Amino acid sequence: MTTVLGILVLLVLAIWMVASYFRPPLAFVLIVVLYPLKQLQQTYLSFFATNTSSFNFLVGLSVLSGVYGAISRRRTPFAGYNNPFLAVTAVLYIFAVTAILWSPSQQEAIGHLIIGAPYWAMQLILIPLLFATVKEFGASMKPTLIFASIVAVLFLTSPFGKYNNGRWVLQIGFTSQNDFGNPLASAQMGGQMAFIAALLYPGARSFFWSMVRVGALILGLALAVQAGSRGQLVASVFITVLLYPIARKVKDLKQFMLTSAGFAVIAGVGYLT
Repeated sequence: MTTVLGILVLLVLAIWMVASYFRPPLAFVLIVVLYPLKQLQQTYLSFFATNTSSFNFLVGLSVLSGVYGAISRRRTPFAGYNNPFLAVTAVLYIFAVTAILWSPSQQEAIGHLIIGAPYWAMQLILIPLLFATVKEFGASMKPTLIFASIVAVLFLTSPFGKYNNGRWVLQIGFTSQNDFGNPLASAQMGGQMAFIAALLYPGARSFFWSMVRVGALILGLALAVQAGSRGQLVASVFITVLLYPIARKVKDLKQFMLTSAGFAVIAGVGYLT
């Protein structure tokens, strides 16, 4: 059964790679689910457990497909760079790199910098090219919620899942009983699912999208709680409250304060859990 799922994931990636060329924002979906889906694939097919960078390479090809499709059809192919968000993000990256100068573990930090360079290049250089407008970015949110919800269900119900030091992780190693996936990766996706679901404005009222949003919110918070990651859980709730007035027009300040208090209670309960 797991082999069938592994082959199915490869087929989906192949389809997604082609679809990303015609609809570049779809490539962003794979970035959100990358690490949890990679861990699942490592439990499905042993090849990906022993060749850990192979899955990242496939996702990278999908992103490149989306970037090529985007820049080949735009009058201004590099429009995605022309925004203040990229500048702020670049400043954060520069600060992180320069922080190595006063790090007590410089050699280890430089090693992590070199290993992570391809991922940061993809996230900082390639991803902005997928979007030319905020509307295009918004177009990637609905498929993100659906795909991430499927990955979350598979992750939480995986027969390879177990609690290790109070954290729900996947046992990846086929030769070692102590080779587990990183719970922070699943918690990160869970937190992203939660605040996307809470902040997404689907347009016209739709029962289907209301259910998708509620389901994604519950699954995202459950994933963060099961991973035992208090940081991602609290951060996702904080971001939701912080950005809610931007995503929704606040007509009643009292209602907004009550909603914020409700999210704070959820964060507190999750932290204690």
